[in-house]
This record gives sequence, C-alpha cells and structure tokens, in this order.
Amino acid sequence: MAQPPPDLVKQVRKFIFDSFDATGTAPVLEHVMRRFGLDRAQAFEALVALEEAHHIALVKGTQRILMAFPFSSVTTPFRVTAQGRTYYANCAWDSIAIHVALDKEERIDSFCHHCAFLDNGLLGKSLFLSTRNETKKRIGGTGIKT
Repeated sequence: MAQPPPDLVKQVRKFIFDSFDATGTAPVLEHVMRRFGLDRAQAFEALVALEEAHHIALVKGTQRILMAFPFSSVTTPFRVTAQGRTYYANCAWDSIAIHVALDKEERIDSFCHHCAFLDNGLLGKSLFLSTRNETKKRIGGTGIKT
C-alpha cells in the first residue's frame, strides 16, 4: 500500500474530527473520497495512515472508522451531550476529553460498570457529570461541587 502525502493525512484527520463535531458521528469512507476527490484505495490509505499513527481505529476487517480518539462511532455507556448534540466516548477519560476537544459545556451520562448503579435492586439510576468553568458532579440527584 502506498503512503499518502502527510498533508492529505492531516486534512483527512481534521475532516474526521470536524464531522464528529458537526454530526456526532464519523464520516464513512465515501465521504472522505468525495471531500478530497480520492478513489477508494487512496482514501483507505489515508485512514490506514491515521490508524497507524493512533489517531483513529478502524472496525477490524473493514474501511469504517470505529473511533477517532476521544470520539466513538458506536453507542457506548459514555454518552456526552453538548449544545444539544449527542456524542459517545470510548471510556470515562475520553468523555472528559470531548469537553476539552470541543471546548463546549457538556453533560456526561454513564453507569457504574460493576453494578449498573443499582438502587434498591432497580436499574436506571445514572451517574452524570456536567462541565463548565467549574466542575459539577451529580450522582442520583445529589449535587457535589469540586
């Protein structure tokens, strides 16, 4: 596989992150092809270069973007809401990183991975964190400022 020009790889990376910012999802290979006037092989080479540099991860055996750190292309337990748009993070740390990447106030909703935050044996209570100039954590309706 030929190595794509570094400037193209950089532009494709920005395009992927801009797509996450604008839509909450990753672009598909065909979007990359259309945006940069590339054929399928050239666009895929750019994605492979980004994966090798650890900027994105592809779904194994496909040409689809699984994640562009800190964003996830699939639903995860780490839902981030910022300015009315929903994003998914790959882990708890990535949900905070989305706040840094977007520079927007956000709300993070998640569940305890050990017990799903069981409350009297019932599922459904979520943990959430709201970011702004100060950090506010709320667990089951109890506000804790840090």
